[in-house]
Amino acid sequence: MDKSGVRQAVKTFIETNHYCPRPVLPDSYAQNLWKIFSRRYIFTSREILRGTSLPDLGTLFIQAVADELKGPGQR
Repeated sequence: MDKSGVRQAVKTFIETNHYCPRPVLPDSYAQNLWKIFSRRYIFTSREILRGTSLPDLGTLFIQAVADELKGPGQR
């Protein structure tokens, strides 16, 4: 997967995964849930992708989701 693949995965995640945490919700519970979710996602993806040429793919995805959901001027 390349950067265009990450962009497509982010678009699909945002459009279809309404039950996953979001990084931009205003309450502290939702913000904490995003922190836990994103850290675990990154950790698990690194474990799965260890030894491949894509060990940071999970980090790229999580960062791209956060960037996409932030308003203009907050990126």
